[in-house]
Amino acid sequence: MKTPTIFSVLLAGAALFSTSSLSAAETDPIGYVTIDAPSGTNLISLPLQKSKIFQGAVTAVDGGTISAAFPDLGTDFMYVQVTESDNAEGEIATITSVGEGTVEVSPAISGLAVGDILCVRPHLTLSDVKASPEFTDGTSLVVFTSEGNRESFTYFSASTLGLPDGLWADSASEDASGVAILPGEGFVLSNNGPTTSLVVTGAVSTDSIKVPFGGTFSIAGTLNPSEGITMKQAFGDLPIGTTISVKSSDGNLTTTAGYEIFDSAVLGLGTGKTFVRDGTDNGDDDLVSANDALVIATPSGTDGVLLPAAYTSAE
Repeated sequence: MKTPTIFSVLLAGAALFSTSSLSAAETDPIGYVTIDAPSGTNLISLPLQKSKIFQGAVTAVDGGTISAAFPDLGTDFMYVQVTESDNAEGEIATITSVGEGTVEVSPAISGLAVGDILCVRPHLTLSDVKASPEFTDGTSLVVFTSEGNRESFTYFSASTLGLPDGLWADSASEDASGVAILPGEGFVLSNNGPTTSLVVTGAVSTDSIKVPFGGTFSIAGTLNPSEGITMKQAFGDLPIGTTISVKSSDGNLTTTAGYEIFDSAVLGLGTGKTFVRDGTDNGDDDLVSANDALVIATPSGTDGVLLPAAYTSAE
């Protein structure tokens, strides 16, 4: 498995106060990870988010309009994440416009209520997917969106562009640097050159988060930079009947293990769910590599998976 390493924890447990608001946003533990990307095709998930720039209580909800004691959020490409709620925990939605004390989000968050707690974070984007040594021309990246659609991007190197940095371009050869990679969302990276390493800076998730699913299958990771999370801990929210395929990280995408979630009672194992590996073994406690993206096929109607927080202050 590819092994990410957190080289530096820069800040943890502090409180960042906005000068334009009495609201405070506790900063997550932050640092950076490196992810090996061998030549060939790899499934990758980024195990970090960007740091919170606001956290506070919802004061009003009207469809996609949310009111709270928002500070001046600026013009970054951002999303809201519901951190405490009876009916919308972990839900995320992209901010499409900002008003005085309000944001417009898409999609509207079903179940969000006054008094729920949410945070605001900038999106990780394709501009954050950088490598050392630099990707070669023709390296491609494919994202499967929450609607199940496929979006493809191609890398152009700095030397080819005559610019300080290379960039990802869409199918129309337009700059795609601002395209968002949702938290926990996996992608297919086809490295057209020698083995390289992705270097990603961000924050460790301190709240559970809902990764939306769509289409016949989805690609998702654990959103956890630790190697110590088990299959059941990470994906226990998935319904019975779900299948999960783990692929090799050598550039060949060989299937190394397959899981199916069963009703434990059917197997004579009491209540709850059991992750059966390769049709015979109990895989509940199998460890999931931090930056691997898994291929997940769920029963019809499954809208996503609630991933647990990677870190809490109680730990």
